[in-house]
Amino acid sequence: GIPFTAVWGSTSGWLWFFARGATHKEGAVAWMKNFLAERITGFPQKGVVIYPEGTRSLLPEGLPLKMGALSAAYQLQWPVQVVITTNKECVTAERDLAVNFGTLCVSNVSQVVDPR
Repeated sequence: GIPFTAVWGSTSGWLWFFARGATHKEGAVAWMKNFLAERITGFPQKGVVIYPEGTRSLLPEGLPLKMGALSAAYQLQWPVQVVITTNKECVTAERDLAVNFGTLCVSNVSQVVDPR
């Protein structure tokens, strides 16, 4: 089932769901641009977190970068900031239904890339 926090986030407007892998007649990037633009209207001061691999992964290394959401953000003229974090897959081990407190995570944050 869907966790209660996900239902709350979705109804509050800060968590968005969409069908990955669906085919869109206007193309994936155009669809994503419209999807993001529609969702952010109620939250103009908020940002968007996107997993650039297209999905969350339990692997210790990143997946190949998918450019669709980044391209949509560029077309919308939204600033982008890259954040890379190690060991995030160990903090909440979904398959084991465990939360691992004390996990050392190291992050690196880029400068903001503003397309304007």
